[in-house]
Amino acid sequence: MSAPVNTITKSETKGFANKTKVVRGLLTELLQGKWQAADRLTEAEACERFNVSRTPVREALFELQGLGLLEIRRNCGAVMLPFGPKELENIFRVRTLLEVEASRLAALQADVEQIGKLIEEFEENNGGEEAYWEHDQQLHHYVAKSSGNMSLAAEIARYHNLMQTMREIIEENSINIEVPETGEHVEILKCIKTGQPVEAGEAMRRHLERAVDSAVSAMESFRVAVA
Repeated sequence: MSAPVNTITKSETKGFANKTKVVRGLLTELLQGKWQAADRLTEAEACERFNVSRTPVREALFELQGLGLLEIRRNCGAVMLPFGPKELENIFRVRTLLEVEASRLAALQADVEQIGKLIEEFEENNGGEEAYWEHDQQLHHYVAKSSGNMSLAAEIARYHNLMQTMREIIEENSINIEVPETGEHVEILKCIKTGQPVEAGEAMRRHLERAVDSAVSAMESFRVAVA
């Protein structure tokens, strides 16, 4: 009997884990400033560096290329692109464009009951920094899903996963990222719940504009700490 279509094999699980290993490893080195613009990394070198096969390396490099962190050139491998505070700001600008639009779309078709529960949960929980980041993930996932545009949601997920991985790498090295006010999350959700697309988009824009300053500061502190 053949396996169900949605069954995830051990091989697929291992492949995903290995791709994540390469993405995380290269992101760590990029954040540390170990790679300079125009530095080159071949697939063979990456396989040896991270002790994985070519398939997860290729997938990881394509993912990082899609985020503007490197460029894959024929017969040359991956060529690193500049990555510093300015480039991090640019990543946030793209993310902001995507999430502002998602917030506007969500406000036009919000599930009032579901969003009301989220607002109540966010307002009642005062669990500190960990609770904030958990709510942050819930918020951005909810907005992307509620936009009704799966292509937009998938693109938002890529950028959100990148930011989440960067945050984890930085905090693993005892560098704290400034936590914005929890009220920012509630403001966005309330604008969506009341069907105000323009206001929801602007609330999301303000939220991400504050976040970029914190992220850039954390990157700079991280580079000083690992120098």
